[in-house]
Amino acid sequence: MNLTDLKPHQRAQVARDLEATWRKRKALGGVNLPSPPSDAPAPAQPPTRCLPKGGYSRPVVLAWFRDEQVPLPVFEHQFCAGRKWAFDLAWPEAKVALECQGGIWSQGRHTRGAALLKEWEKLNTAAEMGYRIIYCQPSDLLTLKTLTTIRRCLEYSNK
Repeated sequence: MNLTDLKPHQRAQVARDLEATWRKRKALGGVNLPSPPSDAPAPAQPPTRCLPKGGYSRPVVLAWFRDEQVPLPVFEHQFCAGRKWAFDLAWPEAKVALECQGGIWSQGRHTRGAALLKEWEKLNTAAEMGYRIIYCQPSDLLTLKTLTTIRRCLEYSNK
């Protein structure tokens, strides 16, 4: 189950639990912990596909990466001139991108033929341009497994 499958009151509980975890870590001497997301300013960019309604907000995602000392990503990075293609999250200097594939268990966009062919065209073009692309589902976005993969790709790009 991912956050988009939860009811609004359940998503609110997840946000409260995340905030409580941050407060506990801060009390235990956490390093440079960000303010809870409720204190964060409204994002300057429009909502993004990878962070669906009820999913993680941009301030939460940015706080996670900042807390874990990973360079901050660019949201909805358009990587190909003349096309509207965009990566959900990207580190353009390192040519690393993260695609957060929602709806994979509910016959969403990423499981239907026509949309999948368009997605492959986008990803093949990105590969031609030298991008390394990481995939996850929304519920795995802020996990240590995904974070470790991002770190490895960023380190590899610096070699």
